[in-house]
Amino acid sequence: MNKQIKNLLIGLFVIAGCTLVIAIILFIKPSVGDSKQVIHVRFNNINGIQIGTRVTMAGKPIGEVTEISRVPLAREKAVDHLGRVYFYLLTLHIDSHYKIFATDEITVQTAGLLGEKSIAIIPKPLMPGQHPHVITSNDIVYAESTDILETAVNELAALSNKFEETLQKVIDWMNHYGDDVGQAVITFTDTTKEIGTLVKSVNQSHIIQDVEHITTNVSITTDMINMVLTYLKEHCFFDNLAMTMQNITQITYPLAAGTSTLGKIIQDDGLYLEINAVMLKINTLLNDINNYGLLFQYNKKWQRVREKQSIDMQKLSTPGGFKRAVQAQIDQLNVTLGRMKMLSEASTTGELSCNKDFQKEFYEFGQKLKALQHEVDLYNLELFNQKASHGCEKACPR
Repeated sequence: MNKQIKNLLIGLFVIAGCTLVIAIILFIKPSVGDSKQVIHVRFNNINGIQIGTRVTMAGKPIGEVTEISRVPLAREKAVDHLGRVYFYLLTLHIDSHYKIFATDEITVQTAGLLGEKSIAIIPKPLMPGQHPHVITSNDIVYAESTDILETAVNELAALSNKFEETLQKVIDWMNHYGDDVGQAVITFTDTTKEIGTLVKSVNQSHIIQDVEHITTNVSITTDMINMVLTYLKEHCFFDNLAMTMQNITQITYPLAAGTSTLGKIIQDDGLYLEINAVMLKINTLLNDINNYGLLFQYNKKWQRVREKQSIDMQKLSTPGGFKRAVQAQIDQLNVTLGRMKMLSEASTTGELSCNKDFQKEFYEFGQKLKALQHEVDLYNLELFNQKASHGCEKACPR
């Protein structure tokens, strides 16, 4: 009887604990303030943003998104200098104890490894002579809707377009005036040489002898040129040259188009991946021999490393696993880039080389890049192994 009562009490205790945990998860909501302050923000991209998304102020949750609406005539009235259309208007309810200034930056940030989106308000200092303006519900604020990396890519693309336009103008100018400039340079060079020769001849008082010598050399050179041209014509050199160029064109065109056997091999991107995988295997083999000796396959430490590598390759064997691994590395790179940007903006001296925190973040960024490269190499090696064991038609369906 006592045992039954004991089991009953244990069961009731477990049920009560589970009920308490479920109630905490479902009904207890984290506090984000009194939500009495309302601001309106326009976004050109709300991927991952929805009603209920948190709003943070310097990393602390202070509110949430309560409404998402479209901007009328956004393509005409809500376009910035980069050509981005601010298509959505978000209504944010935040804690009234916080003041948002017009100089503060509002952007979209990715938090954690799961990629949870949030709207971040980043306080910015006032510029010299600038008066503070507190944002109210009557103001409309334009947010920076893209991540740091995407913004950098857009700015780089714009700079590349400007450089391309400038280069095209230079090329057009050279195509239009290049022949005239080249002819002018050649003419000036020849004129300079002739003036120098004339002055030298006058100084040496051998003008007639020099003229005769020059005339003789020109005559000999002309005769030799005529002899060479006659010889080339007699042996059909120019016809053979044209035929040779035609044959070269017939050979190289299938290579460039990828229609011939050799052209298909050259144009196939898979050849690069296979060569890269083979070089990776050779490099791995040499490293194993260097670190563990010729009989490295019997080394316990090598076996443990090999087992860990096999587990990593199994994780990357599916498209979903590869996507998750690469996305995790990219999210970590985004977080590191964000911290590096904050450190560079917070630096007052302008000498980032002396900033230990920035050096630490930059080193961490390099390590994460190496980790991402390692993931890609492992995936390439897995593709090569599948192709070698199952054949290209099975391992790489088209």
